[in-house]
Amino acid sequence: MRRCQDLAVERMTEVQVKRKTWYDKNAVRRKFQVGDQVLVLATSKPNKMAVQWTGPGVIESQLSDTNYIVKMANKNDKTQIYHVNLLKPYHQRPEKINLLISERKETPEAESDELGISYPTADPNVYDFEEIIRDSALEERLSFLEIEELRKLLGRHQKVFSNEPGKTHLVEHDIELISNNPIRSKPYRTSQRQTEILKA
Repeated sequence: MRRCQDLAVERMTEVQVKRKTWYDKNAVRRKFQVGDQVLVLATSKPNKMAVQWTGPGVIESQLSDTNYIVKMANKNDKTQIYHVNLLKPYHQRPEKINLLISERKETPEAESDELGISYPTADPNVYDFEEIIRDSALEERLSFLEIEELRKLLGRHQKVFSNEPGKTHLVEHDIELISNNPIRSKPYRTSQRQTEILKA
């Protein structure tokens, strides 16, 4: 009986060593300093769509190699002890500000040339035929006479080839859908900041 007990203890020790070796191989060793900002893993969530990490919190002190006292700003500055496996570093994203300064007043034509934006002309029926030839590479596909015929055709039917979209009552059509059922999308996870804004 004593021999069986010793074998069981020896076997348990071997299994513990193997499991510790396997765990340490994939484990990430975390170490925090006092004043570091961290996120805390939410052990309980009101629903499955809630965020997994809360915070940020601030490390107040270190009790041991694995336990830290963290002060959470969203919990009335209360402190609580957390294991290191429930913490991860918090990296604040840098704020980006887009600023455009213009010292001179520019006309839309000058601004369009500088920014590469083509503003529509006042008359939607006015177009640059030379630009059409250049952009469509018509000279490589049509002869000179065919290009002239195209120029006359566009000139006779300016309203048909207008740049301004229109509508007609002569033709009607139906759009066939795959199904008449409305499209619904599943709810998606929101951050803690977005949740606070929605509840406000």
